[in-house]
Amino acid sequence: MVLRPVSAAWLTHALARVAAWVRRDARAGEWRPTDPPERVAAILADAPDLAAWPPIRAVVRHPLVMPNGEIIAAPGYHAPTGILVDVDNEWSIPETIDRDAARDACDRLLEVLRHYPWATRADQAVALSLLVTALARPVLPAAPMHVITSPEPGCGKSMLADVAAILATGAHAPVMTWPEGRDADAESAKRIDAAQLAGDQIIAIDNIERPLEGAALAQLLTQGARRIRLLGASTAVTVACTAMVVATGINLLVRGDLTRRTVVSRLDPGLERPELRQIDQDLLAEVRARRRDLVIDALTIPVAYLRAGTPDVGVPPLGGYDAWSRMVRQALVWLGETDPCNTMERTREDDTRRAATRAVYAAWHAALGEAPVTVADLLAQARQDPDLAAALRDAFGDDVTARGVGAWCAYHRDRRVDGLVLRDAGISRTRARRWLVERA
Repeated sequence: MVLRPVSAAWLTHALARVAAWVRRDARAGEWRPTDPPERVAAILADAPDLAAWPPIRAVVRHPLVMPNGEIIAAPGYHAPTGILVDVDNEWSIPETIDRDAARDACDRLLEVLRHYPWATRADQAVALSLLVTALARPVLPAAPMHVITSPEPGCGKSMLADVAAILATGAHAPVMTWPEGRDADAESAKRIDAAQLAGDQIIAIDNIERPLEGAALAQLLTQGARRIRLLGASTAVTVACTAMVVATGINLLVRGDLTRRTVVSRLDPGLERPELRQIDQDLLAEVRARRRDLVIDALTIPVAYLRAGTPDVGVPPLGGYDAWSRMVRQALVWLGETDPCNTMERTREDDTRRAATRAVYAAWHAALGEAPVTVADLLAQARQDPDLAAALRDAFGDDVTARGVGAWCAYHRDRRVDGLVLRDAGISRTRARRWLVERA
C-alpha cells in the first residue's frame, strides 16, 4: 500500500463510482445520466480539508505498540495516531506478556541472529534495538539512527538492515547511497526529502564511504516533522518524521551533532575474508518465513516493560529521545541486556572533528595557559609552536586564517572538551575579540 496525491481527474472517476449523477434535460423534461461536474472534483482536489479527511501519519504492515503498552492488531485506520494499519487480518496476540515472556522473546531474536559476530555486548544490544525500534518508530516522536559497521566487507551489515525491514514492512529495505563532493550536503538533503515524501518506513543508507553528517539527517532523527519544498514547485509541504534510519559502512565514522543521535553496532569476525564463512542458515528466508512470530517477539519486549510500570533501570536520560528510551532502551536493560547507548561514547571518540577540537584545545592551553589572546596572537604563537601549528592544520586544513579561526572560536564558544572550555574574553584595546581556553 502506497500513498499518492489525488488529482481532479482521479476524483471525477471516484465520484462516478460512489454516486449516480444526473442532469435535467429541459427539452425532454426528464433526468438523464451524466458525468460528475469537473468543477466539483476540482474543488475537492484544491481543498482537501473540505470534508475533514483523516490525516495519515504513516502506513504500517504490523501491529502497533502504544506508549501505554496497548497493542493495536486490527486492520484499519487508527484515529488517535493517524496511522493506517495495513495487515491482512487481526493478529493473534499472547494473553500473557510479562518479563519472562519478554526475556524468551529476546532470546528467540538473538537465536535468529546467532551468526553475527558482535564486538561487544553493547553492539548486540544495538542490534536488538534495531529490530524493536523498526516496529515502534511510527508512534515515537523521535528515534536515533542505527549504524551497522565492521572492519571488513562481507559481515552481513546490509542483511541485518534487511532483517529489520522485513519485520517492519515484509520486504527488503530499499537502499540509497550517500553523496560525496562539494554539493554533498544539498544532495543528501534531497535524498532524505524524497524518501520522506515516498513514506518509507525504513531509510537505509548503504555502504557509506565517507564520514556521515548532514543537517537534514539530523532533523529527521530528532524533529517530529520537516518542511520540505517540492522539486520543480514553489510550494512546500509538512511531512511527519516517522521513518527509521539505518546506515551501514566499513569503519563508518559519524560526525558532529549526529554522534548524540546515533547508536552503533560493530561487527568483528576476526577474519580477513568474512564472506567465506560457512553458515548453516539462510537468514532472510528464515525471517520471511517466521515474520509474524518474530514481529510478536519484538513487540513483546517494550509491551512487557510498559505493562510492568516502566521500573527504574538506572540508565541516564537521553535528551530528545525520552519516548524511545522508555520503550526500547530501558526495556532491553530491564531484560539484562547492555545499554545500547553505551556505544555513543565510542562514536564520540571516533569523531574526527571532535578529535581535532580536542587537539586544538590541548595545544592552545599548553602554549598560552589561560591568558586571553586575540586570533592574531594565537596564529603568531603557532608560528613558534609546532604542536599548536599542527593542531590548527588538522582542524582547519588550508583555512588557517584569522577569519577561519575566528569563526571556529565563535562556533565553539563555551563548548567543553576533555575538561577544557573555550571562553569569550571580551574586546581588546585594539577592538579585537579575545579568547581563552581554561579548565572547565
